[in-house]
Amino acid sequence: MAVLLLHRAVEPAPQPVPSRSTRAAEVVEEKRLDERRMELTIRSRALAGTTKVRLLLPAG
Repeated sequence: MAVLLLHRAVEPAPQPVPSRSTRAAEVVEEKRLDERRMELTIRSRALAGTTKVRLLLPAG
């Protein structure tokens, strides 16, 4: 019986799937500026609000 209990203690606990409210950051808006540039609005608790990020996309 002691072996069974030891084995159960070593098994990793299942990891919960993050919900929308527990994510570190969330894209709340996407805006295409031109063929290669995109602006994202990101909400994050770390930033205490939203911020805008511009992405340069690959050509093609």
